[in-house]
Amino acid sequence: MTRGAQNASSTKLDLKLAADQLQQLEDALDSESIGDVVSNAKTKLLSLSMPSLSGTASQMKSMVRLKKLSKATDRSVTEIAARCDAIMRSDPGITLEDGSDAQEIKAHALYAKARLLISIIPALNLFNRKGSYRDAIDILHQSISLSPNQATYLAIGFCLGQLKDREGAATAYRDCIALDAESEYALEAARNQRDLGLR
Repeated sequence: MTRGAQNASSTKLDLKLAADQLQQLEDALDSESIGDVVSNAKTKLLSLSMPSLSGTASQMKSMVRLKKLSKATDRSVTEIAARCDAIMRSDPGITLEDGSDAQEIKAHALYAKARLLISIIPALNLFNRKGSYRDAIDILHQSISLSPNQATYLAIGFCLGQLKDREGAATAYRDCIALDAESEYALEAARNQRDLGLR
């Protein structure tokens, strides 16, 4: 095997590793237990009455789990992004069997990070929600610049809606619909437009 073939083989393996790590991250974020953790943590913050001692302990455990999940997600996304950046510098044309490339994998990793941030904002950032939504929007824009997709535009629209930026939300929802007006994402964008009084 020539040196060039070895390098291409090594680069493809690195891309497979990045895709595998992304899949593990997405599986962790999609697990039902994460939803329960977020729900329990939100309950702690939204409860106006004095919670029971056992309820408080459970909710505190949920908060700790969310913080650990957030740190683990940051670590994974940083590793995936670094691996993908190296691949884009050394062999930007390399793709996996399913057609995905380093740019697309990095974009999906950034989206996963923003998705977690959006889902835990009410639980972890009670006093800085606006700043957290802005942080999520910045991450989502990085993802869009690499690989535009409807889910990311939908998330941007949601964040902008939470920030009361109706025009920005309307633009994001229009961009989502423009990519594929027949998809479920387009329907969700249209619903969100309607809920904001934009449609």
